[in-house]
Amino acid sequence: MSGTPTKSPTKRSTKNPGAARFNQLYSKRKPGSINDLTDRELLVILLGSPQAADTVLEHIGEISQYSRIGEGGSMTHRPGIGKGVALKLDALFEFACRVG
Repeated sequence: MSGTPTKSPTKRSTKNPGAARFNQLYSKRKPGSINDLTDRELLVILLGSPQAADTVLEHIGEISQYSRIGEGGSMTHRPGIGKGVALKLDALFEFACRVG
């Protein structure tokens, strides 16, 4: 068994799923629309974590129920929600409240 080892094709790892989705949306070949994103996809982009997005949606149901979130810091005991994500949640939902 001589020769160079062959690499099996592996799926490219996505360190930042939000950035990957951004690249899909703004692709020159086939651009998408931000309006077509699901609640989960929006949260993944904003929070940078699929696990955090799933946790938030499990807690509030859907984005339109954002007022149910309370303060992000109260969710830090849940999977995927650390101090940074809690702060992002607080800022995100405060922004939503101010916009109307």
